[in-house]
Amino acid sequence: MAAKRRRVSEPASAPAPKRVTRSSKNSNSNTTTAQNKPNESSKAPSRNHAKPTQEQHTPSNGSSPTDTPPTVTTRTITHALVKNPIQCHQYTSTPTPSGPPPPTMIFTHGAGGTLAAPAVANFCTGFSTYTPILAFQGSMNLKARTKNLHACIDALHPSPYETKQPSTSLLLGGRSMGARAAIIAAANVEMGDAGAGAGGRSVSLVLVPYPLKGPKGDVRDGMLMELDGRVDVLFVVW
Repeated sequence: MAAKRRRVSEPASAPAPKRVTRSSKNSNSNTTTAQNKPNESSKAPSRNHAKPTQEQHTPSNGSSPTDTPPTVTTRTITHALVKNPIQCHQYTSTPTPSGPPPPTMIFTHGAGGTLAAPAVANFCTGFSTYTPILAFQGSMNLKARTKNLHACIDALHPSPYETKQPSTSLLLGGRSMGARAAIIAAANVEMGDAGAGAGGRSVSLVLVPYPLKGPKGDVRDGMLMELDGRVDVLFVVW
């Protein structure tokens, strides 16, 4: 006997799928955007509103006599020895609380260099924490550079014989060719019979560094040997 077929009842009618319209798409996208949009109050502050801070470079060596970085100002020196005004950078720092003020070093750069050269600017910034520095811009002519040095000497330290002032301590320095010009200028300084104690001047040199060997291998020690024995010389080598 054949089995009877059971009539399967139709399932309950499922809800008809919703029709997608433009308005429903826009509402859904707005909802998603609102959920993904971060809280305005939690945003990081904009860099455009950050105030710049001035960084001060103080010497890390505890033996420095000053606690503040040096101040650099521009200065122009005119003199009868030179045709054009001499452009200078004056490095000054807080004076030491006790003792006489240190002499100002007159410093000049190397051949083809400038006052903004890193070697010159870094040296003047560091060394000026111990003594003020007047760095001047010069040409590549050694004779003209020496005249510039004498003009700066007269501007900072008038002759003690003319001003009837006691002795003066001169501190001259230079880098490479500037060191050669400093040696020539020191050799031409009138020191007096007994140096500074006789109303003349005492002279010290800081050579940063001194070009002992020339481009052809010749040794440039002649001008050093001709210096007055009372001239103190400091060689800085790096």
